[in-house]
Amino acid sequence: MSGRKSKLQEWLTPEKLTLLEYWAKEGLTDAQICHNIGISKATYYKWQKLNTEFLNSIKKGKEIKAAGMILEKNTQVKKKMFY
Repeated sequence: MSGRKSKLQEWLTPEKLTLLEYWAKEGLTDAQICHNIGISKATYYKWQKLNTEFLNSIKKGKEIKAAGMILEKNTQVKKKMFY
């Protein structure tokens, strides 16, 4: 064995997991995230099944993005109601 990390292992560092979360929070699609990592969508979904850290980083980013969109929509509705 060469001792070389697998590509998945390379993406399980705190820095890389934070980057995944950031990309998801910024609204990048799964295809765009795959492109940035340099993997296929099939590999991306396989990694999510194999590793909860990988999956949770992406889920957290997407949840933050969704919460921000809901907050923005609520603000727009309130503005229409009161102004």
